[in-house]
Amino acid sequence: MMRWIRNTHTQILLLSSLILFLELALMRFLSAYIIHLAYFSNLILIGTFFGIGLGSLLSGKKSVFKFFPYTLLTIVLFITWRFNVYFQSQETVYFQAPTGTAINLPFWFVAPTIFFLVSLPFIGLGQKLGELFKKTEPLKGYTYDVIGSISGILLFTAVSFLGTSPVVWFSIILILYLTLLINERLYGQFHALLVFAVIIFLILPLTKGTYWSPYYKISVFPHLTQNKFVGYDLTANETGHQTLWLPVENNDGWIYFTPYNLLNNPSYKNVLVIGAGGGTDVALALKMGAVKIDAVDIDPTIVSIGKRLHPAQPYSDPRVSVTVADGRNFLENNRKKYDLIIFALTDSLALASSYANTRLESYLFTKESFELARKSLSQNGLLVFYNYYRERWLVDKLSATLKEVFNQNPVVKVGDSNNYLGSILIGPKLSDLKTPQVQAESTVSALPSPSDDWPFLYLKNYGFPKVYLYIMATILTMATALIFFLSRGWLNIETFPWHFFFLGSGFLLLETKNVINFQLLFGSTWIVNTLVFVAVLTMVLFGTLLTRRQKPSNKLNHLYLALLTILLLNIFIPLRTLSGLPLWLKYFSAATLTLSPIFFANLIFTRSFRPASSASVSIYFAANLLGSMFGGFSEYASMFTGYHYIAVLTIFFYVASWLTKKQ
Repeated sequence: MMRWIRNTHTQILLLSSLILFLELALMRFLSAYIIHLAYFSNLILIGTFFGIGLGSLLSGKKSVFKFFPYTLLTIVLFITWRFNVYFQSQETVYFQAPTGTAINLPFWFVAPTIFFLVSLPFIGLGQKLGELFKKTEPLKGYTYDVIGSISGILLFTAVSFLGTSPVVWFSIILILYLTLLINERLYGQFHALLVFAVIIFLILPLTKGTYWSPYYKISVFPHLTQNKFVGYDLTANETGHQTLWLPVENNDGWIYFTPYNLLNNPSYKNVLVIGAGGGTDVALALKMGAVKIDAVDIDPTIVSIGKRLHPAQPYSDPRVSVTVADGRNFLENNRKKYDLIIFALTDSLALASSYANTRLESYLFTKESFELARKSLSQNGLLVFYNYYRERWLVDKLSATLKEVFNQNPVVKVGDSNNYLGSILIGPKLSDLKTPQVQAESTVSALPSPSDDWPFLYLKNYGFPKVYLYIMATILTMATALIFFLSRGWLNIETFPWHFFFLGSGFLLLETKNVINFQLLFGSTWIVNTLVFVAVLTMVLFGTLLTRRQKPSNKLNHLYLALLTILLLNIFIPLRTLSGLPLWLKYFSAATLTLSPIFFANLIFTRSFRPASSASVSIYFAANLLGSMFGGFSEYASMFTGYHYIAVLTIFFYVASWLTKKQ
């Protein structure tokens, strides 16, 4: 057993598992305690690539691997400081509210700090990985690297499914790290145990009394009104998120009652609640006489809490059917007709994936999604939205998009105070309005409507907020300067392996495109994201094994032509054109269009990587990871162009890699 663990290939497998597991754990951990950071988890991903790439460049230099526990301790100490990421922008909307007990620090300061802080533990891991690659044949080492990456993803998926806390995550990180210290003196292992004990000691108070869903850290508190218990308040990632209360008496001031108070004969027999959460919307619909309710929510933990703790016990009612799923995906597969559809405070506090700037609900608020909702309404049905909209332009943008789909003016009942709290109603049922004066005037908005290609409801216009540009420029400038400073004397712009750099940039965008396509096909759930990356890495593994079985060859022209042809097909045959095909053919065609570029891109990489000498293998690997970092920043171009034309940027990167390939 000990001999097997000491084996170079086993060490690569274990190290890659640790890298992927740590990356996912830090995304969840940091986002849970730093307000607003969940909307920028791609910074953590990019910081990971930077750290591994920089570490690979430093392989053969003085080892920093032994400092790994201290880098994690630094991150945990940073978290215990308890601060908010604070910034002001009228160009975008975020739904988290800073807590009164935390220090407000400007986003322009926190974002680069988080980026470089996250990169620290991965520098030591990347250095170790680079050194291990030098001890084996490049493609064989890469094979174990991919297998380890898949293992790390599946391991974190398992602990997420079980609802474990960061205490368990960091314990697993410790175990994996100790296996990599198997060749070190006992003193080094004891030292690591001691530092990790301090880390877990610091984490324990932070996690006490919390639930960990696949998306959020959740806390539940009793809610008292005049010293009388009325239910519970639920927070997610340090922000008020939902209430689990008994339905009060008919109250004009409570947005939940809007569809019942504004219309005559508000009898809704069949009801769909998207974003049902803990069940308060469902409880009210039951109280108002609903015969059948479909309750849909993406978070299994919040639904479970509602089943156990909601004082009205709505999910125990036989009239209620509960589905844990993505709301958009539910609408895609729905064949029922509803008298009332409620989008119930469907504002997530996180990105759907660190590879793309889409939130969990982004594809729920597009023209295509609203069309699905319209088709799901009965002849006298009503679609209702309510939320704290934060900005008036968001209300106008949403209303104009609804008018475009329904060809009628919505009712907009939104106040100018209290973060624009209010409701938007649309559908045939508006003919039953009690008073005609509440009918909205013609809704006109010059702002772009969100679509499946440009799913950015919360972005005011095409482009991205100026603060994003500042952050990206700051990080890229500092990172580039650091790379060339540390590698001075043996690496410069002329000798840098740009071929591998551009391969990394293009591959990152390929992964992003796959994430987006699978979100549209199967929903923006955490398990879909897991399946995407396992599918991508499995395709990579298959391509690597295929290359290893073939004779070495540096002939890549036919592979580049195949890859570029498929990418062009992705531009001219978008997924929506497949919607009319039979189910099996639609999924087969979609998988072919989305996963086949991964296969050819990996064949190009493995054929290029195979002849690398032991002296250059870590440099090539580092360049590839630094290119992935650059590709991660390039993904922001989707805010200008939409995701469909990200394929054009991907083509650019692969053409650049083709032109910089040394014969």
